[in-house]
Amino acid sequence: MSASEDKASPRSRDVIGEQTGAGGENGTPREVRFEGDHTPQRNCHATTTIRYNKNLLRKRLDVEEWMDSQIRLLYGLKADEDCDLFVDLDDVSQFHSDEQKRSFIKEVLKGCQHSTDNFIRELLDKMRNLESTDEKHSRTF
Repeated sequence: MSASEDKASPRSRDVIGEQTGAGGENGTPREVRFEGDHTPQRNCHATTTIRYNKNLLRKRLDVEEWMDSQIRLLYGLKADEDCDLFVDLDDVSQFHSDEQKRSFIKEVLKGCQHSTDNFIRELLDKMRNLESTDEKHSRTF
């Protein structure tokens, strides 16, 4: 060490460090090694990302739009009228059997004057298709 480095405090000597390796552009070092036990601290928050299947999301949106249009037809709503009724696909999918799902949907649609049997059958078919697509997607990861 040089005389100027001997006079530096131990802390500043750690910060000065030792440059190794060939210089990069403009003489900048490629690697710096510090004396002492310095471990880098991470001050950032860890984030988790989920990889989404855009095709699956699109299919689900298509089912929800179809469901909205069918409910409007069943209740005789015009395009500019608000529809407060909503069948949540996640709530329906929590039931294991089709009969449980059918009962749940019938309960949601209990105020409808028209027959809901065809709507429920088609909705359950579309949900089965979504679930099989979701299973195929989850097996790829």
